[in-house]
Amino acid sequence: MMSRSRLLPLAVVILYLPLAIGYGLITPIYEGPDEIGHVLYVKHIAEGLGMPVQTRAYAINYGFGQEGSQPPLYYALNAALVRVLRLSLNDLDGLPPANPFTTCGRPGPYNVALYRHDPRSERFPYQGAARAVHVMRLFSALLGAFTVGAVYVTARLAFPRRMEVAPLAAVLVAFNPQFVFMSGLVNNDNLVNCLAALSIALTMVCLRRGFTWRRVLGLGLICGLATMAKVGGLMTLAFAGMALLVALWRQPKRFVGYALLLGLAFTVVVGWWFARNWILYGELTGLKRMTSIYGPRRSSPAALFFPELVNTFRSYWGTFSCDLTFPKPMYWLFVIMIGAALWGAARTWHAARAAERRHVWLLLVWLIQVFISYVRWNWVNTSTSMGRLFFQANAAICVLLGYGLARLTPRPGWMLVGVGSGLLALALAGAFLVLRPAFTLPPTYPASSAPSPPQPLPQASFGDAIQMLGYEVSPHSSTRGSLTSPTSLKAGQALEVSLFLQATRPITEDYALALQLMSPLPGDDVTLVNFNTLPGGGAYPTYAWEPGEVIVDRYRLQVPERVQRAQAWRVVAIVYRLHDGRRLPVTVAGQPAGKMLGLGMVRVGASETIEVPLEARLEPGPLFGKTIRLEGLRVYSEGERLRVEAWWRAVDSPPDDYTALVHLYDAEGTLLATGDVPPLEGAFPTSLWEPGDLVVDTYDLSSDEPGVRVGLGWYDRGTGVRLVAVDAGKRLADDVYSTSVIR
Repeated sequence: MMSRSRLLPLAVVILYLPLAIGYGLITPIYEGPDEIGHVLYVKHIAEGLGMPVQTRAYAINYGFGQEGSQPPLYYALNAALVRVLRLSLNDLDGLPPANPFTTCGRPGPYNVALYRHDPRSERFPYQGAARAVHVMRLFSALLGAFTVGAVYVTARLAFPRRMEVAPLAAVLVAFNPQFVFMSGLVNNDNLVNCLAALSIALTMVCLRRGFTWRRVLGLGLICGLATMAKVGGLMTLAFAGMALLVALWRQPKRFVGYALLLGLAFTVVVGWWFARNWILYGELTGLKRMTSIYGPRRSSPAALFFPELVNTFRSYWGTFSCDLTFPKPMYWLFVIMIGAALWGAARTWHAARAAERRHVWLLLVWLIQVFISYVRWNWVNTSTSMGRLFFQANAAICVLLGYGLARLTPRPGWMLVGVGSGLLALALAGAFLVLRPAFTLPPTYPASSAPSPPQPLPQASFGDAIQMLGYEVSPHSSTRGSLTSPTSLKAGQALEVSLFLQATRPITEDYALALQLMSPLPGDDVTLVNFNTLPGGGAYPTYAWEPGEVIVDRYRLQVPERVQRAQAWRVVAIVYRLHDGRRLPVTVAGQPAGKMLGLGMVRVGASETIEVPLEARLEPGPLFGKTIRLEGLRVYSEGERLRVEAWWRAVDSPPDDYTALVHLYDAEGTLLATGDVPPLEGAFPTSLWEPGDLVVDTYDLSSDEPGVRVGLGWYDRGTGVRLVAVDAGKRLADDVYSTSVIR
């Protein structure tokens, strides 16, 4: 029967592998951090071109950028996989087509993808480069499994009397959402993380069981391979040399002999690469050439140091493609866990064995090495906060955290269950609640079983290629509870628009879509929101649509935080050719309808409260139809023109669309002029008003007669029936409120 010490790490790896593979399946190809550069480096070697001789022009033209300066081991292994399995990268010619509307790195749930994707080749069982990328991702996941195992071994060797430390350390690696995410991608970090963890594990073996020439030889080879995976692997040699010195400082002859063997084994693996860099670039590592390709950091203000460390901390635990993250409060769970581990280690430190203390200090040295290297790299070379660079220190971070958590409670088994299940739940949430929604394809249906759109359209189409069967417009689900109307928004909130689209014929062109909130007034081109996108946020281009299928594509339009006044906005859809911006003509029920399709109207409230000027206030002011109160009025003349400013307050939601009655009378009450108009000239129908709205409207009348009066009221344009007007408890004559004009 398998012992518990072997069963636990096996169970962790068995749970880890589907997670890592799942992240790789969810994340579209090339959308991982720098993944396209790593894939193109593999392609370069697989094509027989060998390691690239880096120049800025060549790196940009081929597409791998600075990644072409990396040591070659990870790429050579993947290139061998490509060749042996007869995979093809031929359809990847430089960088893939970019998503011109990407919001990568900026807030927003749509257009996250950096590139346009063709689902015909990227669906299982995959074709061409997509298949090769997923095979390479599987290789990365396997490297991650070895990393988990190496961390487990390190913990067993460092704290053999604390049996729960090793499985705790293993789950802290295996279920770290960021580690699982990166393990599902093509990235050389996966190889250097694995080899760094193996080197630390072998160093612990040497410290516990003694240095021998075979172990030192193996350690030197692993340190060399780690450096050939990534330059940061050089730190493993420094750590191994330090451990050798600690163990043999009293035996100088043995120390010198083993140190020479360690250096020789390392040089056999790495020496040729150092020599090549020196000959080509005049430096050993090629880092200066790498930096010259993407440009060094221009400044390093001290004020950014701690904010960048905070971002690095978050990205160690979970910052996915294009800065997709968990809600910020979730990261406090990791802070609490680390605080608990520190408390657990500190409160029992006095009772720890001397050997345990030595191993704690030794692992801290490795962590400090990685931290210093990170700070130097991030502060001199780049301003990107990449917590994944600390994965090389997982053999220290996770083992020390596991040690502290195990000492926090007399029942560390329950701590293992709690931490393991909690991290596993977070890893699943990262995959299915954070990453997947950002990249998921829009649902498609056969025409015979497609869902009915909430607002169907009568034969609406864009050109002769795309038909819109209907749509749905509603506030984003997180804001609906705070609104009184399904077509009402506040400043800063979001509007969800679902389009039910159908290709009427095969489409060979790439069409883009624009959704706008624009003024409903004819001839007024003022636009509040202009959202441009490719179908599916770049994941489902029109040339991949199957004729007849129905695509339900959902979008989210973000209303600006500052909106000058409350009013209604018309929702319109526009389809245009991506390469030249030419709009497709719209037809509705067979009739031409311009080049934009209307999808109804929504109300957007003002971002700031409007106050009635003191000199214009009417207290309490007349009430019309028990729903609209006139709270302020100002009338002044500009030559022969009278300007009337009215402040209307919605006391309740008006049930219909009413027109403002604006009349001018002489001293005997004879009607001289009218300026009746819907609110804001039709830009804000009263049916969209909500209780508390204050609408400021301006009306112009012409008259040069003295002693005139202005009358205001409301009526239903269809029936002509006026709203009952009451002022100070009395109904007004003709349901009109009037005031004298002083010239």
